[in-house]
Order: sequence, then structure tokens, then C-alpha cells
Amino acid sequence: MEFYPKYPRREQYDLNGMWDFTFVPDLEHPTRPDFDQFAFADQMPVPGVFDIYPDSMAARGTGFYRKIVNISTAGEVLLKLAGLGRWAAVF
Repeated sequence: MEFYPKYPRREQYDLNGMWDFTFVPDLEHPTRPDFDQFAFADQMPVPGVFDIYPDSMAARGTGFYRKIVNISTAGEVLLKLAGLGRWAAVF
């Protein structure tokens, strides 16, 4: 006798790796950025922290990471973020 229904396993994506990155020292509205204005010319590893590298050591501002992911199923998606600094927003 089964007590719990069996559900199909959800598809999972590992997003660790190199992500497009740009750093903006002064940004008026970091919660509603216009991403078309950024070049995303750099790459950063995820997981990782941009302000530990020599070029941006102790930098203050906003770092944007970008990763384009194609999800094969329609509907809701659960995004698990395993480590963040003091503040983050997902767009």
C-alpha cells in the first residue's frame, strides 16, 4: 500500500560556471536597471564574489551577473540561490 503519491521528478539545471558580468559603480535605481545599457564584457565564476579580485578589490557599487537559461517546460520555476551577499535581486 502506498501512502504518498508518486510525482514525476523535476528537471534540474546546474547554473554554476562562468556568467556574463558587469560592474556599475554608480547606479541610481539598482532595482530597475536597463540592461541594454550594459556591455557585460567580463566573465565571472558563479559561485564567486566579484570584489575579491585585484581589479575590483573592495569595490563599492552594483555587480550584475547574467546567465541565459532555456527552460524546456512551461509553468512555474523554482530558483534556489545558495549564497548571496547582503542584497540581491533576480530579474
